[in-house]
Amino acid sequence: MPGGRDQGRAEVPGSPPRTAEDLCDLLDEALRRIARSAHDTAQRTELAEHVAGCLRAVYDGLALSGDAGAYRDALVIASMQLESATAAIAPLCTDPELAKANAALLDAHQLLERGPSPARGWRFPSVSSRGGRVPASVGSLRLLDPSREVVMPAVPLAPERIQPVIAERPASLPEPVRDLADLDLLLAEAAALPVAAKPARIVAPAPAKAPLPARSATESMARRARVLVEELGCLGAQRRPRADRSWLSNRRVEERLLARVDALVACGEHVLPVLVRGLENRQVPDPELTWALVLVFSTLAGDDSLDEAIRIGRATDLSHPGVRAAFVDALALAPTSRVEGRLRPWLSSADDALRTVAVTVLGRRAALLPDELTSAAADGCLSVVEAAAACVGSMRGAVLDATLVSLLDRPEESVVGPALAGSVALRHPVGVAWARDLVRAHRGDFAGANVAYALCAGRSALNLLLEDSAVEGGANGLTGLGWFGHLGAVPYLIGRLDSHDAAIGPAAAMALQRISGLGDPVDDTPSLQPTSIPTQDVDRWRSWWATRGRDLDPTVRFRFGRPWRATMNLEELRGVHGDHAARTLCALELRARMALTNELDLHSFVAMQLLSLDALEGELRASELPQTGWPVSVWV
Repeated sequence: MPGGRDQGRAEVPGSPPRTAEDLCDLLDEALRRIARSAHDTAQRTELAEHVAGCLRAVYDGLALSGDAGAYRDALVIASMQLESATAAIAPLCTDPELAKANAALLDAHQLLERGPSPARGWRFPSVSSRGGRVPASVGSLRLLDPSREVVMPAVPLAPERIQPVIAERPASLPEPVRDLADLDLLLAEAAALPVAAKPARIVAPAPAKAPLPARSATESMARRARVLVEELGCLGAQRRPRADRSWLSNRRVEERLLARVDALVACGEHVLPVLVRGLENRQVPDPELTWALVLVFSTLAGDDSLDEAIRIGRATDLSHPGVRAAFVDALALAPTSRVEGRLRPWLSSADDALRTVAVTVLGRRAALLPDELTSAAADGCLSVVEAAAACVGSMRGAVLDATLVSLLDRPEESVVGPALAGSVALRHPVGVAWARDLVRAHRGDFAGANVAYALCAGRSALNLLLEDSAVEGGANGLTGLGWFGHLGAVPYLIGRLDSHDAAIGPAAAMALQRISGLGDPVDDTPSLQPTSIPTQDVDRWRSWWATRGRDLDPTVRFRFGRPWRATMNLEELRGVHGDHAARTLCALELRARMALTNELDLHSFVAMQLLSLDALEGELRASELPQTGWPVSVWV
C-alpha cells in the first residue's frame, strides 16, 4: 500500500506483527527514492527493475496467500530479487536518496527473513477465467475486472540532470572589419585562394528500399496503447468545466473517453508499465498524462493496480498545482471505495502536498469525517485549510461550530468563500449568520458573502443587500441582487449600468436579465434559458421599467421574467445553456432554500449528474417547504 503506513517502522515489543503490507510499503519507498536519485537513467532503471521484480513477487504471493506453500515460494523469489537489488545499490550509497532507498531495502530484507504474514482484505485479479469478455463502460466509469496477471510495478524516473556544456572561447579572434579598406582587403584575400576543381558528378543508383522493421504483437500493442493514453489525457482536459461551453456537450467527450479506457484495458496488463515510463520523457510536468495513467490504473479491479495509481502520484511533483489537480481529479473519479482507505493515512503525513491531496479527494468523494475536517481546518499549511473549506458542503456528519468558526474567521478569501458556500448548503446557522453579519457590516463583497446570503435569505433582506451593494460597490453585490429576485432592486440595478467600472455594467445587466429573462428589454421576450448577452443600454432598460416593469407584482420573486418556483432551478441545472458558475449557484440555492440533502457534483460525468438531478427532483417533491417566493430553511 504506497504511503499506507509509516515507512521503515521499527518493530518494538508489544507492537502488532508486521505484515506483507508493511513489506510493500518499504519496497515502494525504495522505488520512489531510486526514481529521485541523481544517478544516470541506465543505473536507476536497473535498480528500479530489481525492486519492482521483488514487489511483483510479493504481489504474486499475496494473490496466492490461500496456498501457504505458494506464498512461501513467492517470498523466496522476492528475497532473491531483493538480494540482487541490495548488491547493486550498495556501491552507490553516496547519493542521499539511494542511501535512504538502501535503508528501506535492508529493513525489507529483515522482514522477509522473518516471513511476514499475508495482508488481510486485499483483492487481486484472477486468471482462472482468461478470455472472458469485460462489459463496456457506459455513461460513467465502472470498475473493470478482466482476467489478468498482477501488474508489474513501475515508477517514472525523474529527468536526468544534464550539466550544460560551455563552449571554449577561441584563443584568438579575427580582426573586425572597421571600414571599406578592410573589407576590400578581406575580399582580395578570399579571391586569391585556390579554387578546387569540381569532381565529376556520379549518378548513383537509387538504393533499394529497406524493408520495414518487423514488430512483434507485443510491440504493436504497446505502440497502440501509447496513442490511446495520450488521447485519453487530451479528452480528460476537454471535459473540464468551461464558461463558454454547455455541460451537456461533455457527453460525447466522455463517451470517447470511456472507449479509450476500455481499449487500454483490452491491450493487456503487460503494456501498462510501458505507459508509466512515458512520464520520463517529459522534461516538464504533464498533468494530462498523469491524469490518464492514474485513471486507468484506478479503474482496474485489484489492489495491485490501485497501488500503481497511487505510486504514480507519489512519484510525480505534487507541489505543481496542475499535476496535483490532475491526480486529485482522477482519484476522485475512481470507481472503487478502496481509495478512501489508501488516502486516510496521508491525513497525518508530514508532506503538505499529501495532506492536501487526501483532504481534497476525501471531500470530493463525500468521505471526510467531521474530526478529520477539524484537524485539516487547524492545519498550518494554507493549501490544506483551503481544501478543508472546500469540503464543508459535502460533509455527511455534523460540522462542529468551532470548526466552522475557525475557517470563517480567517483573513483569506480562498478559505472563507468555500466555507461560507458550504455552510449555506448545509443550512448551518453559524455560516448563515456569518454571511448576514458581513453584509450588515457592509463587507459583503468579501468572499462572496452577499451572494451566499442572497441565496438563502428571506424577503426582508432586500434593504441589507441594497445597502451593502451601495457601500461596497462591487460586482458581487449586483450578482446577489439578481439571484435574490426582488423587483425593488431593479431601479438600483438600472442605475449601475453606466458605471465607469468595466466589471459593474455587465454584472448589473446580467442581474437584470436573471430577474426579467430579457437580453434586450425592447425587442426580446422573457426566456427561462436566455442565450443573448444582455444590453447595457440604460435608456432601453428605463423605458421597459416605466412601461411594463411597474405593473409587475412587487411581492412576487421573479426569475427570468416569471414567478420563481423551486423547479426552475432544476430546469436551469438540466438546461443546455447553463455555464459552470451559474449551475454552481443554482445548486447551492436549491439545497439552501429547500433543505435538500442530496449533493450535485458538477465535476462528475454527465450521466452521474443526471442521476443526481433525478434524486434532487424526488427530494424536492417530498419537501414540505413552500416552493415559491423566498423560502427560508434556517432562521438566524
